[in-house]
Amino acid sequence: MAESVVGFLINQLSTLLAQETTLLGQLKPDLQFIKDELSSMKAFLREAEAKEDNDSQLQEWVKQVREVAYDTEDVLDDFTFRFDHGCADGFCGQVEKIYNSIKNLKASHRISSEIKEIKARVGEISARHQRYQSLYVVSVVGMGGLGKTTLVKKVYDDTAVKKQFQSHAWITVSQNFQFNIIIKDLIQQLYNEIKQPIPPQVESMNVIMLSEFVKDFLRERRYILVLDDMWSIDAWEAIKCVLPDCNTASSVVLTTRIADVASASCLGSLDFVYKMKPLSDKESWALFCNRTFQSNDCPPNLEEVSKKIMKKCEGLPLAIVAMGDPLTTSFLSKFLRGGPKLLKVLDLDGAELDNIPKEVFKLFQLKCLGLCRTKIKIIPKSIRKLKNLEVLALMETSIKELPVEIVKLRKLRSLSLGGSADSDETVREIGKLMQLRRLSITKLRGKDGKELLSSLLRLTNLQELCISCFKEDETLDFQHSISPKLGFLTLLWLNGRLERVPQWVISLQSLSILRLYNSGFREDENAICSLGCLPSLVILGLIFAYDGETLCFKNGGFRKLQTLELMQFKRLKWMRVEEESLPSLKKLNLVGCKLMQELPSGIQNLTTLQCLGFYDMSDELMQRVQNLDKQSEDYQTIAHIPEVCTGYWIDGRWEKKFL
Repeated sequence: MAESVVGFLINQLSTLLAQETTLLGQLKPDLQFIKDELSSMKAFLREAEAKEDNDSQLQEWVKQVREVAYDTEDVLDDFTFRFDHGCADGFCGQVEKIYNSIKNLKASHRISSEIKEIKARVGEISARHQRYQSLYVVSVVGMGGLGKTTLVKKVYDDTAVKKQFQSHAWITVSQNFQFNIIIKDLIQQLYNEIKQPIPPQVESMNVIMLSEFVKDFLRERRYILVLDDMWSIDAWEAIKCVLPDCNTASSVVLTTRIADVASASCLGSLDFVYKMKPLSDKESWALFCNRTFQSNDCPPNLEEVSKKIMKKCEGLPLAIVAMGDPLTTSFLSKFLRGGPKLLKVLDLDGAELDNIPKEVFKLFQLKCLGLCRTKIKIIPKSIRKLKNLEVLALMETSIKELPVEIVKLRKLRSLSLGGSADSDETVREIGKLMQLRRLSITKLRGKDGKELLSSLLRLTNLQELCISCFKEDETLDFQHSISPKLGFLTLLWLNGRLERVPQWVISLQSLSILRLYNSGFREDENAICSLGCLPSLVILGLIFAYDGETLCFKNGGFRKLQTLELMQFKRLKWMRVEEESLPSLKKLNLVGCKLMQELPSGIQNLTTLQCLGFYDMSDELMQRVQNLDKQSEDYQTIAHIPEVCTGYWIDGRWEKKFL
């Protein structure tokens, strides 16, 4: 119905635009705009009406197109009636023309206003169609226990929501992000949904091939993907690379505790960040009483202790429900006397502890133990009792060595260290934890670099490695013949000075995310360009990493790189990108390179670039970008890039301006 109405109107507009050049006057561009926009909508209208889709949003959009077409037709009929008629020749004809001009002056003004109003409506409907077709990313952000996952799960499981999408997947990301596991889980869910076996070749694919496989599967589908418990922007950037945006109106919903992750995922659409807040005291008390006592009232003899519990819960629904579900009178007394033997996560971050309470080692189901920022100096031998421990966090403690018994923790996958150790004993002990998947060490003494490399020789299952020097200006001593074979490593962070890029880093075939801090590479472009041969590298961040004045990205380098961030290159004045370098780059951010006054040379060669950002750069460069003349050479250089952004760090946040 709507498609035929629009088709008739387009024909009417075409005829009018061809015949009424003089009468239309200044209205001709407006009518031409309306005709062009309606022509663009017509094909989609035919498909939308043929599908008989139950999508209420789509139906509303079709209805708006139909209504604006009817309104436009009415205005055109009025115009034709009043202005499209002839007059007699001679003196009488001239008098009639003057009379009609005076008579229709008011009507002409009204019709002109109506056409401009319709033009604005058509423009908004067209823009709404583009938004409807694009990939939506919605972030739900708030502290742990607020019920973010519960809220999203309720929406995700809703029948009305389900039937709007062809493919559905729910991925739990978690703090221990492992890209290859995530993407295989996604493939498994997608194929389970269509009740087909996963193609056998998937098992032998590397992460790049897996990414392309997922893209191809989702390319023509309308999908909804939930990314639950997202902890880092790097994790989002890695996952985003496998999601096609092919005008299918697909949606991604993620939950996170970190505001920066929420805003980064919804960049340009901050209206799609939903911030959850704790319950009020009144709401908390009502929830607690209903869960615990199945009524709005609390028994008088339990009111005092119940209110103490409520204060500890701090308005977090998950904590209130967890405390309220089992809290009968008998259980409450037992709880106050004993300990929760089935506890799986114990985070004592910042607690005033000089040693680990012995009760901790009775928590046989414990999977995660956090002791960061405590005064603990010794890990007792009793740690061996925690057979199910998977995550041990010891950042910013005074622990000098790990007990031999720690090797008995066969399930330990993630270890974070960062004390004031003045010996290499701790680094040596790490090599015995051969099952580790994630290792993080801060405050590593430079002289212990060789010992660490020796330990890494044995950690062949490692997937994430984060190393930071004891002091920022200390050199990471990695220039040795020892070359760890870390074939599964996908993420590497190195914070400390490097004489050059270690050979073992260049050999990392699966590495997809690399961040180098304070490397201090000098006027030697080979240091950075040597990273260009990493075959799986997707994200590269270089922060205080280069001291040279010029930087060139050579032909053929960084074939798979999609995100490049160059931050705080204090001496950099000039940057060049050669042809066929960075052929897959989608996002380039330059931050704090104060001596750069010109756009990077050769940026027009980055044909795949989607987003270009300049943050806290020199005043000359910022003004140059913000005041581009469309006829200028600079404008032509970056005209192909959909999103160009400048920004300044003000009051603890980036104030951005999109060009």
